[in-house]
Amino acid sequence: MPKEILRWKMPLIVITVALALLALYPPTDRVIKKEKVKEVDGQVVERSTLEEAWLSSLLRDRTTKEAILKEETTPEGKRVKEKVVEYVARGRVKLGLDLRGGSELLYRVRVEPGQERPRLTQEVIDILKKRIDPKGIMEYRIQEQGLHR
Repeated sequence: MPKEILRWKMPLIVITVALALLALYPPTDRVIKKEKVKEVDGQVVERSTLEEAWLSSLLRDRTTKEAILKEETTPEGKRVKEKVVEYVARGRVKLGLDLRGGSELLYRVRVEPGQERPRLTQEVIDILKKRIDPKGIMEYRIQEQGLHR
């Protein structure tokens, strides 16, 4: 009896685990295709594939990143750009700021002599919070540091 139960349970477990892993793929953002593109006056004249992932046709949720390698103007007045375009599959697992490489910005509030207000820095922080995240759903930290930072 136990062997008969294992005979149908094991494939079911393997299929369930495989489907769970497939639902997470790609777990993080992944470059699935990289191209070198040459544009003349905004029109693509040459395109060559540098890299392509083997699952690129299955991944649909894509974004593009462009890096300009060279930009010049010909004697005829045409603008020529050479750039690398990366097609990135958006990952299912959202990494926090500490894991994906966060950043820290420090702003200084300039105050004219004699124009100081006691809550000026807090007013600037409130304005930044409204502009960065008007819906209030993102995770970030804005804090006062010293008198005018």
